[in-house]
Amino acid sequence: MHGLVWLLIVLLTACGITEPNVEDCGDNCPGVQGGQAGGGTGGSGGDAPDGSAGDDAQAGSGGDSGTGGVGGSGGSSGDAGGEGGTPGGQGGDGGACGACPSESPHCAQGSCVECVGDEHCDDGVCIDGSCEACRSDLDCKEPAASRCTSAHACAPCTQHAQCEHLEDTQLCVEGSCVQCTSEDRTACGTSAGGTSYVCDVQARSCSTTATRRSAGLCEACVSDEQCGTGQLCVLQRFDEAGDTPDDGEQDVGWFCLYREDSTEPNAPAGDCANLAPYVDTLSASVSISGTEATVCALRVTTCPAYRHFSAQTCAGVEDDASCGDARFSDGLCEMLSASTFRCTTPCGSNDDCKSGFECTSTEPSYCSLQ
Repeated sequence: MHGLVWLLIVLLTACGITEPNVEDCGDNCPGVQGGQAGGGTGGSGGDAPDGSAGDDAQAGSGGDSGTGGVGGSGGSSGDAGGEGGTPGGQGGDGGACGACPSESPHCAQGSCVECVGDEHCDDGVCIDGSCEACRSDLDCKEPAASRCTSAHACAPCTQHAQCEHLEDTQLCVEGSCVQCTSEDRTACGTSAGGTSYVCDVQARSCSTTATRRSAGLCEACVSDEQCGTGQLCVLQRFDEAGDTPDDGEQDVGWFCLYREDSTEPNAPAGDCANLAPYVDTLSASVSISGTEATVCALRVTTCPAYRHFSAQTCAGVEDDASCGDARFSDGLCEMLSASTFRCTTPCGSNDDCKSGFECTSTEPSYCSLQ
């Protein structure tokens, strides 16, 4: 049997058929066909080298919409392919602004802005990246600018509703939020005695001392309501005699004076001559609260001087400045008794003196103190 095998090998060699080179063909080499006793030993496949691991991919660079790098691919398959490279890094932040200037120090959605929240605004609120004065009327705290415009700026009010967020000034008057008016003193309340406080009409705020009907004739006032029935709060003016240059009439202040048409007890009842020394008829006078009427006023002095008559002590005939309004020559200091001097007023006739007192014939003439 062995002889036949060797004979077969010799014949195959003579025909140019040799044993396949397993190193050249690797796993694809066919096994040698065996003889009758069985096939020959098949050629073993060649060992393929292990695949090398792919390189790590680099992370994607930052930018407006950066993406991560692609992961490295695995090595070519052998007995066992190499592991794939590590995943690429995360893409850059698309919202990054870099260095922002001082006037727009905050970053929002890729843009440098002044603010991103109200806390970034020293004064006002943050709207669309900019610091503005207001978002609504509630942000406007000043009485002279309580309304928030469509441009987010605080501006003067045009209606009462734009003042309601201000605790003490809820009425809109001529573009400003005020506490009260001559027509509306609701906010003023009452005194401990139950008398209503009046509105200081010029200040448009509630008085904390003046109450309704509390001021007497020729006393200072801040509202018509402060004066007695039939009286108005009127601006008194005084023309200083002999001033050089002549400054004309000067404002003295607002005082309670009777309307000429008042019929109250001790009122003029239609004629100022009935109310000495208030014999000067001032027609078309407009009161502090806006009422127009004819009033009865003093003719040659002021209310402050008249209130001092026989009530204010002074030092002597050289002390006229202690009497009346110090800005004017509206009062005089005269002797009441051997050691006492009191204030009086100048006069042109008895009509300028309080009832029961006469105008002296001296120069200058004044209302007697006795």
